Amino acid sequence: MPINLGKYEKALFYEIFIKNEYSILDDAIKSSNVIFDIGGHIWLFSLYVLSKKCHLEAEVIGDNLDISQSPITENTDLKVYFFEPVQKNFNKASEILSQFPSLVLNDSWISHTTWPANLFKDKISTQSSIYKSFLNKWAETEKCSFTRLDEYLNGNDIESVDLMKMDIEWAEFDVLLNLPDETFLRIKMLFLEFHILDDDLKIKYNELLTKLKKHYIYIWVAESEHDSRVGYILANN
Repeated sequence: MPINLGKYEKALFYEIFIKNEYSILDDAIKSSNVIFDIGGHIWLFSLYVLSKKCHLEAEVIGDNLDISQSPITENTDLKVYFFEPVQKNFNKASEILSQFPSLVLNDSWISHTTWPANLFKDKISTQSSIYKSFLNKWAETEKCSFTRLDEYLNGNDIESVDLMKMDIEWAEFDVLLNLPDETFLRIKMLFLEFHILDDDLKIKYNELLTKLKKHYIYIWVAESEHDSRVGYILANN
């Protein structure tokens, strides 16, 4: 059944499926069985994972997204843990992704602590964060559930994560800097989007790189072509 997409959603689809923004992860996705999509946003990364693992095809025609699987197959070893706290985004993700048994949908936000708190939601884009900045200065608020990453892993008996993608709008530093060292041993590959919006976040960015170098042999950093304060870190052994 075709799914109607807005202008912003179509732009993200183009970035991910046409420009292949995540192509650096293709080999890792194909060899991974436990994948975390933290900051699931509008579910497109999880859909991209399914396209690589489950013979799924996605195409935008006009304003509609068409998803097909041919042949109808399901990778029974695959588990994709999707996290998105904004109810509007989560409801749409649930409508689209719940047909795939490989998806575990969580309407919560990964944070450095466990509490219910307000999330800032931009009125123009679907960008959300626990912090307010010039990127979401026209923000509304929504009370959301938060959980620690290590507590989620332990509570769900997840021994290890093959690939963890994290895009949580400048909350990534607090989450990872407060994560126990032993938890990093359970994350085989980490891919995160970083956001250095002020001097304090620059300090945290350098602290995070130091911490990652303790746990991973290979660290790859790339700045966004649009804004050098935003970019990607890939860490693995």
